[in-house]
Amino acid sequence: MSNERSDRSVPTEAVGKVLEAATAERKALRVLLREHRDLQVQNLELVQQLVEKPDPAQEGASKTDAIRFGLMEAENSELTTNYQKLLQENNNLFKLYIASHRLHSTLALGEVLDVISEIILNLVGADAYSIQFFDEPSGQLLPVVVRGIERDAVKPVKIGEGIIGSAVTSHQSYSLNAVSPGDPPDADHPLAVIPLRTNQSLVGAVALYRLLSHKPELRDVDFQLFDYMATHAAMALNSAQLYTASERKVSKMKEFLNLMQPPAAKPGTGENPTGGSAR
Repeated sequence: MSNERSDRSVPTEAVGKVLEAATAERKALRVLLREHRDLQVQNLELVQQLVEKPDPAQEGASKTDAIRFGLMEAENSELTTNYQKLLQENNNLFKLYIASHRLHSTLALGEVLDVISEIILNLVGADAYSIQFFDEPSGQLLPVVVRGIERDAVKPVKIGEGIIGSAVTSHQSYSLNAVSPGDPPDADHPLAVIPLRTNQSLVGAVALYRLLSHKPELRDVDFQLFDYMATHAAMALNSAQLYTASERKVSKMKEFLNLMQPPAAKPGTGENPTGGSAR
């Protein structure tokens, strides 16, 4: 069997949704930017009017202009804030698009785990987490990747037990309603759990224990990322595991075939590999 990786592309539906969302975000950004510039022009005009009329307390028109100016400043500030939020979400969508390509373009298990870790850290914004594989013989979830928390604290979890085991059994992501960024990570009480499944087959789970200091809570976009990870990360991990297992079998088969090969004839002895003498 060849060791070359087979070319695999990102599922068309997933890429289409990401690109569609990114395009919508870009259109919204352009509208906000245009409104932002219009408000800046109007603000400059009002400032010029106020400069020409330096005593608004004595003239009713100047009072109206001052009020309008204050309201437009507040609106401009709100638009700027929304613009920054949309810009950040747009950047996250393109990061997810790039991560999707990487996630579905490799069969190396280590690379798949690295991409999932990048999604958790850079897109979800969690710096303490674990990625766990389901071990069918023992019926347990075994930690494979542990970051931001003591590895010994993350124990194997039986299916159906505790927060993680219950979330996996229910086939639904679990998350706390309130998050306290200052609390230390607790392996027994994760902030969120994302079961990783392909159809009805359990692959593993992702447990989040702490968010980054600048992120006070989980948002709607985070739960969309959870849904993405629950399916596409599970597919990528399952494919990588199957590929790794097949490579091991091929390696063992090659070793067995090498052992079965007859020894090569020694030069100058006149013996052939079957044991007879050469004539």
